[in-house]
Amino acid sequence: MSLLRRRQRSRWPAVLAVVLVTVLGGLAIVAFLARPVLVDSAPAHDAAGLSTRALVRLAFNQPMNPESVAAAVVIDPPTEGAWEWDASGQSAHFLPAAPWPEHITITVSLNGGQAANGIPVLERRRWAFGVGGERVLFLYGLDAVIASVEADSRLPLDKVEPDVLVREPNGILEFDVSPAGGTIVYAASRPEGGADLKLVNIDGSDPRLLLACPEESCRRPVFAPNGDRIAFERQSRGLDAAGNLGFGEPHVEVLDLAAGSPLALSAAAGQTRDPNWSSSGQLVVYDPGRQAFIVLDRQLGSPTYVPALSGQFGDISPDGRTLIFPEIYAPITTTSTISTVTLYASPYNFFSRLEQVDLATNATLNLSGDAVVEDTAPLYAPDGQWLVFARRGLTTSTWTPGRQLWRMRPDGTGAVAITNDPIGYHSGVRWSPDGTRLVYMRTDSADPSRAPEIWICNADGSDAHAIVSGGFGPEWLP
Repeated sequence: MSLLRRRQRSRWPAVLAVVLVTVLGGLAIVAFLARPVLVDSAPAHDAAGLSTRALVRLAFNQPMNPESVAAAVVIDPPTEGAWEWDASGQSAHFLPAAPWPEHITITVSLNGGQAANGIPVLERRRWAFGVGGERVLFLYGLDAVIASVEADSRLPLDKVEPDVLVREPNGILEFDVSPAGGTIVYAASRPEGGADLKLVNIDGSDPRLLLACPEESCRRPVFAPNGDRIAFERQSRGLDAAGNLGFGEPHVEVLDLAAGSPLALSAAAGQTRDPNWSSSGQLVVYDPGRQAFIVLDRQLGSPTYVPALSGQFGDISPDGRTLIFPEIYAPITTTSTISTVTLYASPYNFFSRLEQVDLATNATLNLSGDAVVEDTAPLYAPDGQWLVFARRGLTTSTWTPGRQLWRMRPDGTGAVAITNDPIGYHSGVRWSPDGTRLVYMRTDSADPSRAPEIWICNADGSDAHAIVSGGFGPEWLP
């Protein structure tokens, strides 16, 4: 064998080694570039004063293996809950089974995980955020955004800066919070009129269209108590009684979130409005044609009809047995033997009392007694042991320009005023989830130009204080 051939043969191992190193290096570069990367996370590191329902969110650059990510995330203190992934498989949020404890720091660590194709996550990430106190959601400002403030805020109103969660270019009409506190459903105004239903996470992330309503208006959405369905009003565009173009009379439908399709109420066909759920799963709607409330069971059947001239809903007791609402009464007729009841301020020449109806027997109880009053908006406490409602006296000795909040037992006993503010008009009251506090809206009857305020007080009316100006429609964050 020649010397040249021996030299060429001796070079092959070196050449092969170079080629192998090059190929392996190229594969390593490809693998590195193809690796899954955490591109975004929330809440932001060192964020403070967040909601007790704040969501931990992760976003990757490619579809992930959900089980591997869940196993690789450590939350301290340890918290029960579930990861929910979007359709792409790239983004997820952690929904705690219960609210975070108030005023603590949560630490989140990502220690691995895999992409859907099996490539591991190489980086390690650790961040922390602070949880504040209980919060209240509301519509805020002329733009009608959904915002929140901490319920225990004691800042002067001119120093309060609400956290804006949801903003729509044409405004938001109404909203409701899911019973678990993870999502908000809201009616988003369309530019040409009407409204669509949208869903968003409780921290304002991942807004998505829930139900498009072109040439219609879908409004007043309310979650069922287990969060699987949403009742709402649908109005079609057309001519009203005066011949003007607008939206016609509403009818209530129910949207099954799993199925994604709305269902008309066959047991309450025709014009219906003002859907409300009881905590035990019944659905109540008002039928203007029948002048009655229709109470449907959990399967949206077996209708029970409760006559009501006022058409103003109140509440259903937590056990689902009684319906309470304000009903219209006419003034006492004046005769030579009956003293006259002088109505001082009623522009409609009637007054309203609270009626309680037993849904099994139709027995009716007048909770307001013989008082000549304007009683409205009754609401059961979560445990059913109290009612809160709004009252204005209508005689010359009891009338005030404002409407006060009262509390009484469900049988009508123990009625006592819990606000004493003759100028203040109080409305939109809501019990806190534990039944210890109330949130409500206050407007100034003497100065309509003054922005409405949201107030909080204890259940007996003590420690009343404003938490924000310019808000309306308050709701507690569950």
